[in-house]
Amino acid sequence: MNYFELHVGDYDKATAHLTGCEDGMYGRLLRRYYDTEAPLCADLKALQRFVRARSKEEQQAVQTVLEEFFVLEADGWHHKRCDAEIQRYRDKSQKARDSVSKRWAKRDAEALPTHNEGSTESVRPAYERITDDIHRAPVPRHQTPDTTLVPKVQRVSAKGSRLPQGWTPEPVHMAFAESLGLRNGRAAAELEKFRDYWAAQPGQKGVKTDWPATWRNWVRRAVEATAGKPAAQGVDFEGVH
Repeated sequence: MNYFELHVGDYDKATAHLTGCEDGMYGRLLRRYYDTEAPLCADLKALQRFVRARSKEEQQAVQTVLEEFFVLEADGWHHKRCDAEIQRYRDKSQKARDSVSKRWAKRDAEALPTHNEGSTESVRPAYERITDDIHRAPVPRHQTPDTTLVPKVQRVSAKGSRLPQGWTPEPVHMAFAESLGLRNGRAAAELEKFRDYWAAQPGQKGVKTDWPATWRNWVRRAVEATAGKPAAQGVDFEGVH
């Protein structure tokens, strides 16, 4: 977990009797619990080292807090509130993943063309078939494949490549755009702008090593611009993922 809720009133009522040192050690124990999403180590000395309790006062504070707020079980020190918050976080994350999977499964089903029974090609997801068409290089019949026949726009090297014609992000990257608010066709509209922009870039400026990352950063900038935030000028879209 990258964050957790802290109800100040409840926390103060429960910890008002603690010393400053005990309160500090309690905070470190909670942060470790949420960071690992697991009970605290049962080995007291190891746990004291994990939370940087070096002085005798700090080590005693750790033991005092554990005995008052935690329960020692077979797999370590448990905290009832932490366990409930971690489970709630996991349930919410799973629900979000299920929602994205169902949405893309529905889109794939709607994109399937009419096909003859027994055809395996027609039941594959539409985005996979499109990707195959983009990256399938022409090879002369009855000859050893010649890589020089691959159009330059599709060649990939350690220095990157230009955007392939008709490039389409994988479902997870389109879902990312929708999760930031580009819904009801806006993600598709941004994709057209993205293709036009990078196809028109001359020379090395139009070469990227990671087009999915470039797309995600394009989406972030589009959302910021829509929200009225100033968009940075001259940003290379192949920045932080």
